[in-house]
Amino acid sequence: MRTDSSPCHIERPMIRLTRKQVREIDRRSIEEFHIPGIVLMENAARAAAAVAMEMAKDYKSAVIVCGGGKNGAPSGSAIVAFALP
Repeated sequence: MRTDSSPCHIERPMIRLTRKQVREIDRRSIEEFHIPGIVLMENAARAAAAVAMEMAKDYKSAVIVCGGGKNGAPSGSAIVAFALP
């Protein structure tokens, strides 16, 4: 169990969503709550980087591989978030 005060870590079971469910959440976040898509992407990237850093905490370096498709920008954002102290 982690004892630091990381804002990305919440103790609860992981919720698994389908692609359709995630797209609906994104759509509603943008349309109903007026959260810009770039903000959603950056928040997801920061959370992914936090998980990656936790997984790699015992290593001195890491290799991040980004696949093709429409995931380039979020992957790039995650790399930047990973590299920041």
